[in-house]
Amino acid sequence: MAQDRENKGGGQGQGQGDGGFEQGGDAGQAPDKSASDKSESSAGRVQVIHGANSQTFDNLAGSSVGEIRETLTEVFNIPPDAQALVNGENIGERYKLKPQDTLEFIKQAGVKG
Repeated sequence: MAQDRENKGGGQGQGQGDGGFEQGGDAGQAPDKSASDKSESSAGRVQVIHGANSQTFDNLAGSSVGEIRETLTEVFNIPPDAQALVNGENIGERYKLKPQDTLEFIKQAGVKG
């Protein structure tokens, strides 16, 4: 009976599947290597936002705002006159992103174009 309870309890964490992953948990994931890979890759991550588009990229640290704007203009539908903010501060196109930065492209409300 005690073994049955232990087996049922152990299986509950594995049943969470994608829900545990979306919340940042490691349910159902292989231990050790994936955990170390996540911590290493998250060190250089940069989040890019424009409107409803938001994505975190692993290898953008060290790139300039202008380079990222050029690369993601079509994918994120970034207008050429959109203002670039890094961590909430207005920043120039030459600024080199650092790990954990958040780059957001915004267009002021009420501006047509």
